[in-house]
Amino acid sequence: MKRSAWAAQVDRRLSRRWCITLSDMGFDEDEIASLWRSGEAPDAFVERITEKYALIPLEPLRP
Repeated sequence: MKRSAWAAQVDRRLSRRWCITLSDMGFDEDEIASLWRSGEAPDAFVERITEKYALIPLEPLRP
């Protein structure tokens, strides 16, 4: 998987539940490239990073 596809998948998962992106979390392009090179799957990365920072998923807004 290309780095751009990996980062896009991570961003989609983060955005969907926490309304944040890798950039919002402070990761720069060099750090994102390093994370991608580690070979960790996007889902596994999101799970690990959200547990590490104890992120609480946002509930959908209801009218």
